[in-house]
Amino acid sequence: NVGKYSGYVAFDGETYRTDGMDKMITFCEKHNMKSKINTLMFYADFPKTLELSLLNRVQNGEITEEQMKETLKQSLINYAIHIGQKYGDRIDTIDIFNELIYDPVMKEPGFDEQPTYHPRQEGWQKYLTLEDLCEMALETRKAMPNVTFTYNDMNWVNPNKRKQIIDIIKQIQSIEARYRQEGKLGPDEKGLIDTIGVEAHLTTDVELDEIDRTFEDIQREIGLPVEVTEFDVARIGNDPESRREDVLQQRVFERFWKIMKSNPNLEAFTIWSQSDTLSFMNDKCNRMVYAS
Repeated sequence: NVGKYSGYVAFDGETYRTDGMDKMITFCEKHNMKSKINTLMFYADFPKTLELSLLNRVQNGEITEEQMKETLKQSLINYAIHIGQKYGDRIDTIDIFNELIYDPVMKEPGFDEQPTYHPRQEGWQKYLTLEDLCEMALETRKAMPNVTFTYNDMNWVNPNKRKQIIDIIKQIQSIEARYRQEGKLGPDEKGLIDTIGVEAHLTTDVELDEIDRTFEDIQREIGLPVEVTEFDVARIGNDPESRREDVLQQRVFERFWKIMKSNPNLEAFTIWSQSDTLSFMNDKCNRMVYAS
């Protein structure tokens, strides 16, 4: 989290606080670990203080709404460039795009939208278009030519959500292709997305076949390598400590183990919580669900 905008950029949108990132990078290098930033652009990590300050300036006639949008955009781009220039290839992976599709199942307070799967309309995406976000990714790529860029999203096992995610990734890939035609990206340079991040915050009632279809659709429709970025499986039955819930959870673990052994396009697997007790799924379900 230390690489997120709110952990790195002060309330003015211009001053940087690098202590957290410095500690993370140093720790990783000391212990021969790869470092990852989740994420440069996250709807729930939108700078509300900066937004309110700019809205006041709009209301007072000091700036226009377009100037406000440009200020937010430039703040995001400058922050991403600063990360790239300061840490460069000392970072292994960045979730360059994170949860661009609204999900009525896993929502954050204050970011309520129409209960359908669609490109978000709040947070950064209230003011910035997909073109703006791709420009941010392009500038970050120039500052970090060798870092792996991941598109990360959740609830891939829902076919309706999966379609929306694939659609927006294809739009990003189309913009990337245009950048190459325009000479903004060289033919040998890495692009805006290198891997697909499959968040797997699952529950014991998940349809196992939809897990398989997720990986099949990504390979067929997108053709990029995959990382399972956020894995846990919540026991949501009436008695989460029952033998039944344990067996259902093990079935999901086994399915992913099978995929890991057989799918050469799966490049990484990350368990999200350090322990059952620390799992954020407990808060989502309002009880201990032994998700990790």
